[in-house]
This record gives sequence, C-alpha cells and structure tokens, in this order.
Amino acid sequence: MNKIQLGEFIKSIEQDLEIKEGKQYIEVTVPPSKLYLLARQLREREEAQFDYLFCLSGVDYGQDLGVVYHLRSTVYDHVVVLKTRTSDREHPQLNSVADIWKTADFHEREVFDLLGIKFAISH
Repeated sequence: MNKIQLGEFIKSIEQDLEIKEGKQYIEVTVPPSKLYLLARQLREREEAQFDYLFCLSGVDYGQDLGVVYHLRSTVYDHVVVLKTRTSDREHPQLNSVADIWKTADFHEREVFDLLGIKFAISH
C-alpha cells in the first residue's frame, strides 16, 4: 500500500480527518474525540496492523496543546503520524492509547509531566 492508498484506507475508517502527505510519512490530524477509535482500528484491522508505537510526543502549539503519535506496521512496513490537540490549557485531557500499545504508558506519563496533559482511560 502506498501513501495515497494508505490515506484512502484511513479515510474509509473515519471521514472527519485531515490527511496530508508529509516528506516521509502520511500525517493524519484527528479530533481528540475520534483518536482512540481510529488508533484501535489502525492496530486491529488486518489491512493495517500498526503494531508498533515508536514515538509519542507532547507539543505546545501556543494556544493549543497536542500529542503526536508515530506508528509503524512491522508487517507491512507502513508508517503513519497521528496528530491531535486540545485548546483546553487549564485542564487538558486526551484519551489514553496505553491499552492499544503498552509503550504509550511511559510516554503519556512523560507528556503529563512536561505539559500537564492527562490521559483518561475511558474505553
């Protein structure tokens, strides 16, 4: 699957996304309310199998706080970047993906320590 096909596949999972072809990876901007469901589908769907979260970073965009997730499928050698953000700087909260990728637990705790973003387990 090339970048265009990967983008179309992701759009077939969720329509309310902004997909951009970056220099290296396809970049998907997803609303916080849709992040967890999209992440789970990318992990579980046979066509994708994004089984490896290799980077999770917190970002201070000024008015917004966000998180960037770099995912890889070791089966298909695809890479995708998911980006989400919240404008609630007083009580920032996003859904945790630690039950999808265990390594996210450590990274989410670092993002909390750095930016104060709480990661809720609500699934």
